[in-house]
Amino acid sequence: MIPLAILAVASASLAAPLDQVQLAGDVHVLHGTLSSWARSVKRDFLSDIRACAPAIRTNTTSQSEACAKASEWSIVMGNEAGDLDSLTSAISWAFYLAHENMDDETSKGKGKKGKKGKHHNPKERPVVPLLQTEEDAIDLRPENKLALREYGNMRRGHADILTIDELPLPPNEISPHLSGIYLVDHNRLRSDWGEAGAKIVKGVLDHHNDLELYPSAKPRVIEPAGSCASLVVHEILQLWGKDDEDQVYNERECVNVSFNPHRHSNHTK
Repeated sequence: MIPLAILAVASASLAAPLDQVQLAGDVHVLHGTLSSWARSVKRDFLSDIRACAPAIRTNTTSQSEACAKASEWSIVMGNEAGDLDSLTSAISWAFYLAHENMDDETSKGKGKKGKKGKHHNPKERPVVPLLQTEEDAIDLRPENKLALREYGNMRRGHADILTIDELPLPPNEISPHLSGIYLVDHNRLRSDWGEAGAKIVKGVLDHHNDLELYPSAKPRVIEPAGSCASLVVHEILQLWGKDDEDQVYNERECVNVSFNPHRHSNHTK
């Protein structure tokens, strides 16, 4: 049940429109559905990278406004096996990173102290989940198809999720022009992202053997666990905020929300 829990935390509800579900009482959800968010960030990321591509090829990125926009993007990627644990971890951690800490950004210079994990600002950070599996290989794992279609409300053919074969340029040509890379369900970046990619690994969440790379990554959580998704759940719950007035849901409650969002909405009123 962990994959359902992590998707529930990240999107507030897997089945209902997100703007109809309250999480922790004061969280303003920014998209209609998880699928619409994934679709929009995929579209925008590909558009920005394609616009920057001519400058990358001619080594004129410093003069390109398109590349300046592309350089704001961060990627969250699971491992190349593309199992359900990796898939849900990447989507959920990307969703959280896109929205977390928005108070801190909007309160600068205004004498207000932001709170971690509060989603009050409709402006999102440019973060996109990437599956390091080719699109036509995702359904080789039937659990992926079930989770994406039945619980994630994703369109058929996985058109909402960015896959490695959809990148308009080789990874090592894209990585020098990204803001950051976050790894989930593995803790060594694939070599095809190049040295530039390794230098911008900003966070690692993994449950495999620690290869002791990226010591400055934050968060850097590499612990034995039954799934990487359980580490992502724990990290989100830790970062969501634990002030006395805040209500933070445990994993069982997150699963309940995913199956019965209307019950949760009534409970928080």
